[in-house]
Amino acid sequence: MDKQVPVGMPAALATAFFFGWSIVYSRGAYSEPALTFVLLGTIAVAWRYGAGFRAKTEEVPARVVAPLTWGTALAMAFFAYNDAESIIYPMASFLPGRQAQGWLLIGLLSYLPNFFQKVPDPKWVRHVRFAFLTLCVAAAGHAVIVASPMPRIDVWTVQQQGANALWNGLNPFQAVHVADTGPRTANDVPYVYPPLQLYISAIAWKIAADVRYAMLTSLLLLGWMLRTLVIRSKRELPAILEDAPALFLWCTPKLWFILEQSWVDPVQVMWCTAMLTAASFRKPWLTAVVAGLVLGAKQTMLLFVGLFGLGLRFTWKQWAVAGGVAFATFAPWMLWDFKAWKHANFDFLAALPVRPDALTYITWVKRKTGVDIPPSLAFPAAFAVAAFAAWKMRQSVAKLAMAAVATFTIFFVINKWAFANYYFTLLGLAALAAAVSIDVPDDAVAPPAPAAAPARS
Repeated sequence: MDKQVPVGMPAALATAFFFGWSIVYSRGAYSEPALTFVLLGTIAVAWRYGAGFRAKTEEVPARVVAPLTWGTALAMAFFAYNDAESIIYPMASFLPGRQAQGWLLIGLLSYLPNFFQKVPDPKWVRHVRFAFLTLCVAAAGHAVIVASPMPRIDVWTVQQQGANALWNGLNPFQAVHVADTGPRTANDVPYVYPPLQLYISAIAWKIAADVRYAMLTSLLLLGWMLRTLVIRSKRELPAILEDAPALFLWCTPKLWFILEQSWVDPVQVMWCTAMLTAASFRKPWLTAVVAGLVLGAKQTMLLFVGLFGLGLRFTWKQWAVAGGVAFATFAPWMLWDFKAWKHANFDFLAALPVRPDALTYITWVKRKTGVDIPPSLAFPAAFAVAAFAAWKMRQSVAKLAMAAVATFTIFFVINKWAFANYYFTLLGLAALAAAVSIDVPDDAVAPPAPAAAPARS
């Protein structure tokens, strides 16, 4: 009998491809070709979100999925290798990065013989191949940072100055104010990221003089965790399907653009993946601790933790641990200067205007009809999608993971801005959904059932 895989895996991988490809046309800014791929990703998400309410899990033959998956990963990596705008602010040669990308392509070609072998590759061969691919990604990422040491974007400048301030005993939420490199003309951009990101990027800055090494490290860890989630299922899968969630992340065409620009989204997706990894290994207290780190990773992560905490039936003690960990990351800055921290992390962002170049449906409607759709609708819509899934998909990690993609999709596509890093987040969450679609235990973090009372005679 043919080996089977849940249809959720190829569906989630297709979603990751669509959202990743939407960044290709205009680097995450509005364009109608880009929005077409956003639409395809939205349709795929809506289909799988609806399927999550059905009890039956459909499966498809691995022999059909595997070559399509390999071909898509190869095509993405080939496009990335030939992309003249992998990075947009080069100050040195990116040749070492191109060489690393070339070796990555060769590594992908090594999967091809698997489709003609009756006996699958032994485990050690699979591990060595994946380690080699990891080294290729690490080398290419390092080459990005060397070739573009000073990207002209406020995201990087804010983080560099924030790390510098922290190591010099200053409060970054007070001390950092940089020029806005978006459409605004102002020098008032504060350190807009939560303290947890500050701690991580400051370590990278201290060690390597560039905060982007934190993002690169997160990408590598993320790939390994995704693969671990697939392998843990114990299913006998073709090697390409074991590695596919990581490869769809590492091979996406604009990965190096995301890294060059210093967007923090790889770190938050890494924390989300760490949380589900802990859950899949039935570590409820570790899951609660990491849930707190997810809450502290970015302002929008309440949606992710709320969905999984309710869906997986966190006990009140788990909620307390998660909340305590999150609060511990914020508390020093709240005590130091609450007003400065609140302005930097909340008030400044809330006051920013709607971006007319945002890659969203409300931009399309505005351009085509002149009608303004209130971006405030994104909040109740996202909460409704998450709440309904938490209620109806209880204790299914795989279904809730795709519901998380749906939640953030609706939150981004009708909000006041969404650019390349937002679609990278959707790509990463879709890759996570693909990884956990393979038999992750549905009751991973649910409290144990109470023992039955002894019968009375």
